[in-house]
Amino acid sequence: KYMYLGDIDARGISMPVEINAMRKKRCAPLLEPATPFYIWLLRNGRPVPAKKRQAPVNMEKVAEWFSHDEFIIHRIRDLLSKNERIPQEFLGIEELSQLDISC
Repeated sequence: KYMYLGDIDARGISMPVEINAMRKKRCAPLLEPATPFYIWLLRNGRPVPAKKRQAPVNMEKVAEWFSHDEFIIHRIRDLLSKNERIPQEFLGIEELSQLDISC
């Protein structure tokens, strides 16, 4: 099982979807979202303005990757619509030690 956590921005959420498309063609194990960490970031992370206009995102594929979790998808759409992002680094070592990482 390969878990992925990236920045919550257009590139960070599109990258694992693109990687999985390649991995699927090669019959390699797919990446899965580190869902507890994404939820923590979306609840506790501080959105910051994106440095430049973010590229369009295929939200259907992103929603599929996040198993259609309504909370995650709604918050990601909201961030992108405001041209904001949440860096993964907002999740620090203290928070990581308190989260269940047995995804």
